[in-house]
Amino acid sequence: MRKMKRLCLILLPLLVFMACKKINMPEVVDVNLDEVATTLTTAVIQGTYEYNMPADAIVLIYGKSKDLTSSENVEMNVNGNSFNVTLTELDSNTKYYFKIRFTAPLSSFETEIDDFYTVETGGGDNDDGGDNGEDDNGGGDVVVLPSVAMKTIDNVTQTTAVFRAVVSADGGADVTRRGFCWSKTQNPTINNNTVNSGSGVGEFYNSITDLTPNTKYYVKAYAENSEGIAYSAQTSFTTLEEENPINTETVTVNGVSFVMVEVEGGTFAMGGSGVGSNIDESPIHDVTLDTYFIGETEVTQSLWKAVMGDNPSHNVGDDKPVDNISWDMAQEFVEMLSYLSGKTFRLPTEAEWEYAAKGGNRTNNYKYSGSNSVNNVAWYDDNSSYVSHDVKTKIPNELGIYDMSGNVFEWCSDWYGSYNSSAQTNPVGPESGNNKVVRGGSFSYSDSYCRVADRFSGTPSWSDVCYGFRLVMEK
Repeated sequence: MRKMKRLCLILLPLLVFMACKKINMPEVVDVNLDEVATTLTTAVIQGTYEYNMPADAIVLIYGKSKDLTSSENVEMNVNGNSFNVTLTELDSNTKYYFKIRFTAPLSSFETEIDDFYTVETGGGDNDDGGDNGEDDNGGGDVVVLPSVAMKTIDNVTQTTAVFRAVVSADGGADVTRRGFCWSKTQNPTINNNTVNSGSGVGEFYNSITDLTPNTKYYVKAYAENSEGIAYSAQTSFTTLEEENPINTETVTVNGVSFVMVEVEGGTFAMGGSGVGSNIDESPIHDVTLDTYFIGETEVTQSLWKAVMGDNPSHNVGDDKPVDNISWDMAQEFVEMLSYLSGKTFRLPTEAEWEYAAKGGNRTNNYKYSGSNSVNNVAWYDDNSSYVSHDVKTKIPNELGIYDMSGNVFEWCSDWYGSYNSSAQTNPVGPESGNNKVVRGGSFSYSDSYCRVADRFSGTPSWSDVCYGFRLVMEK
């Protein structure tokens, strides 16, 4: 009996240990980096993690080589599920690689390797005693250049890319301007190609267009305060090589030129289904279209004025899409444009509009026109400040067509009606109806309206600040 009792006493802790091991053993650590903020010689890395047991230690491993063979370790400060660390005595204008190691009683976990750049020495002079360390307002705080760093270059195509950067510190004075500069030669400045991205600290990005295919570009982010302009470390990328160039035709009317893009005919599945789709997008059905030309952009206010002599728009700007347009007004425009140009223009059919928005026979089947990320291609309620924007300021779709998601809704020629499942060739919609089809979403509506399959409608006489249109030209 005593032997049995002794055996139980031996086995009980072991069973408890094994049970605890089975229950608490973590499979993975879910890590979220909130910020990697850099200066000339420092970096602040902070974030949160989700873990089913407390970590004994969270260690940052960093170095200048991607494989981290020559690296340094520093233990992070931990508060609950948050962690942070400040690295000092770094080299300026240098790329560092890092990973995070979580150590628990029964296991350890390491994140994938990430990277950051320290800031490049700026062109302005820091306090050297000549100004007694005072700022322009006579205060005692020293103003230095802002801290700005490139983050990523995404969505690179033959002619476009998305630049992302962050201003991590304002240097003691308001950042009044920030953005990107790029060139085909090294060390670009604001005297080269430049795009402005507002002001202040934090992350920012821009969609860059009109790049040259198969070309290497050099890029820097910049930020300006009262001390001067600071530049990030230089990075580079190469645009994709152009394959089977898309045919375009430029038309000029009364001194204003616009581009029409050829959409090669083909067969596609029209409509949408699944999560986020609406009932009027079903059933999905096959549609075959002949080749046609469609506008590279929505009709701009400059083109409207050149043809009609007035400007009905609420959000005024020559390069903005014309707005406050009814279907009836669009019909008057295409008739006058056809007369002035000697060519035949009209509104797209709903099928032509959707086929072009999906990228024609070059489609990647994106949710939006040109991307699965709505912010890359569309001005909509979350990013537009509820105003329209200049055309061609987001990236185009596979055919080089801009703003088929967002900016302004676009009238189509069809009466609005239900789909059926039968295959169709060059459909023109119902013979009659009450409303005309409207497509593409707008700056004041949610991203769901920006989906390429989404359908909307309005009465032909209805005009609205959100409504514009796009042209089709008969081949």
